[in-house]
Amino acid sequence: MNGGKKLVLEVEQDIGGGVVRAVAMDTTDGLSRGMEVTNTGAPISVPVGSATLGRIFNVLGEAIDDGKAVESGKRLPIHRKAPEYVAQATNVEILEPVLKLSISSVRS
Repeated sequence: MNGGKKLVLEVEQDIGGGVVRAVAMDTTDGLSRGMEVTNTGAPISVPVGSATLGRIFNVLGEAIDDGKAVESGKRLPIHRKAPEYVAQATNVEILEPVLKLSISSVRS
């Protein structure tokens, strides 16, 4: 915890001796060497399924569109093998464009 805030790190390399190289998924302000971390033993995963349609998420699977938290039971890792070609849809369809804007401040 960084001042009470959870920071997710993705391990890229195990150097050995309990030391790893990792990529932070948010700002690292306030972190220092020797801080305690917890190994979840699981990859970063995001919710999937019909509950996620039309929603906006960050890379951690957290809803960032000011909607309710998604209570989808199924989650999949963000790094996984692509689906086989035969499992992909091959029919032609018209996709409706969706644009969601969030304006937090307007400068004059």
